[in-house]
Amino acid sequence: MSRIEVSRDIPFAPEAVYAAAKKAEEFPKYMPNLKSAAVTERGDGFTVTEWRAFAEVMGMKRDFNWTEKDVWDDANLRCDFTQVKGDLKSYAGYWTFAPAAEGKTRAVLAIEFDLGIPMLGAMVVKLVEQTLKKNCEELLAALEKIAAAPG
Repeated sequence: MSRIEVSRDIPFAPEAVYAAAKKAEEFPKYMPNLKSAAVTERGDGFTVTEWRAFAEVMGMKRDFNWTEKDVWDDANLRCDFTQVKGDLKSYAGYWTFAPAAEGKTRAVLAIEFDLGIPMLGAMVVKLVEQTLKKNCEELLAALEKIAAAPG
């Protein structure tokens, strides 16, 4: 099981950044490797979203598709998510949104995942981890752009 955690200070109030994170359909506009994000179900405190993306590892492009359930905790400005089906053996994590200096928000994205390929060499796993870390950083950059967008 691999774990990645990234953070970014975003120049908006935590409530605004948290609200922006709920706009899954907006992320592909700001992330070239994200083909689509479609919310397929909305319920009391949760969403189910189908994600389609691609990653390039060692010069090879690979499509990744997964459906995740996001549980939104409005009182604590937190989202916990879990893959309900998809290409990885397991994928789960959380977003948190806390006040930071100068009126900014410290957005944290943490994920744990298992590729489900036990024979994969350590070097390849490290490359995949680097690719996913870069993707997480791009998610936070996109989140900032979504928070800045009008409406």
